[in-house]
Formats: sequence, C-alpha cells, structure tokens
Amino acid sequence: IENMQFYMPNVMAARLDGQDVSAEIEDGVITFDGTYGSSNISSGGGGAGGSGGSGGTGATKPVEPVEPIEPVDPIVPVDPTPATMSYGDVNANDWFYENVKYVFDNKLMNGISEDKFGPAENLTRAMLVTILYRAEEEPPVEADHSFNDILFGSYYDKAVAWASKIGVVGGYDKYTFAPDDKITREQIAAIMYRYAKYKGLDVSVGEDTNILSYDDATDISEYAIEAMQYAVGSGLLKGKTDSTLNPKDNATRAEIAAILQRFFEANK
Repeated sequence: IENMQFYMPNVMAARLDGQDVSAEIEDGVITFDGTYGSSNISSGGGGAGGSGGSGGTGATKPVEPVEPIEPVDPIVPVDPTPATMSYGDVNANDWFYENVKYVFDNKLMNGISEDKFGPAENLTRAMLVTILYRAEEEPPVEADHSFNDILFGSYYDKAVAWASKIGVVGGYDKYTFAPDDKITREQIAAIMYRYAKYKGLDVSVGEDTNILSYDDATDISEYAIEAMQYAVGSGLLKGKTDSTLNPKDNATRAEIAAILQRFFEANK
C-alpha cells in the first residue's frame, strides 16, 4: 500500500505488518511513508478499523447528500357533477318544462319524490310560504306565531313564522293558518303582492290595470282586489281564458313554477 491516508481519531501509536512506522499527523489525518503489505494496524486509542476488524483500512466513506424532493402540488378536489333534472313526469315538450327547470335549478321547489315533480298536483299554502322562505335563504327566525294548526318542527314551521312576522301571509284568523289547504289563485296573488312590497319593489303597475273587463272579476275577494290588479298588470297571473281569471281556482305546482320564474326574472 503506498502513501496511505485515513482518518483515525485519538491514535496514540500504530504498527503496520509488525513494524513500527513513522507517520505525520495533521488535523487528525495520518500519512504513512513507504510501501507496505497487508495492513495490521493497532492503536492505543479507539481508532476506526481496529485489530480483529474485517481487514479494511478503517476509513469512513462520506455519505452523499440526499437531494431534496420537490414538493408535490396538492390535489384539487373536483366539484361534484351538478344535479340534473330527471323527473319522469316533466318532458321537454311540456309548456311548463322551462318553468320547472328554473325552480329546480334555483332550489326553490323540490319534487314530490325523487323521480316525480307532480306538475298537475295542487300547491298548498304551506308549500308557497316555504318556497319564498327558501328564496330568502332561510333566515333565522323564532317560531313564535299564534297558529294552533302549525306543527312545530315541520318542514314549514319556520317558513310560516317568518312569513307571518314580515306580513307576507296571514291566517284565516288569529289561530288558524290551514297549512295543508290547497292554495287559490287569488291567495297566490295576495302573497306575491305582499312579498313584492316586502322586497321594496314597485307595485304601482296594478293601479293602471283594469280587471273589471274579466267576466268573473266580481268573484275576487275584497282583500285580494289590489293584489290581483298587481298580479295581472305585472304578468304574474294570466287569465285561464281571455275573459276569465278564475280567482277561486286552485293552482297547480306547474302554474306556481311559472309564476315564480316570471316574478324572479322580472325583478333581478
């Protein structure tokens, strides 16, 4: 072995092939002069590769630094596929298709089941109030109304409390709201009229609307006359014929979907 160099901390003495050898020590590195055969090095200290070792020089190979791993970009969650309307009783060629799609897309109305909207089903008073409550993003409200026929904890409980508090709906009397009664066309007109005023919308169009031209104008309840003028004048309600308004007729779910779309799109 020629001109060997290796690191041996705390070396006090060294022998190579049974001979004393001279060496220079600088900064912990021992340099042997001359040529030697197999090495058999002993030391007075705890040097690396001491006697009885595996026959190596005792030198420690430096470890190569590990390259840092580039950070991986976080996985961005994919938005779930938006829900699509799939009611079996609503077809693309139905007159109410776009209306139902509008209330579905805007989360105003749900179906009567997962695969049925029930366009020909009648709407109830509780249902319409709940729709408007949803449109307002369901503000917090205490259910402190005086109606005895409102089931606390029901789907419409807070909606009725909210609508009653802001004056959008009233009961048949102080204690009776009749949530499951089928809603009539004039009741819808009255509720939408009050809701428009609550929203601060201009309802003056009704002042110039002549509903006396309809054959059944006298069938309109006194409380609903101004509301019917507004509903007809603004285009929310249309006559079932050119000469009739049918104010006492019950409204279907398809009809209220159309009324809601007309109202909200006209007042964006």
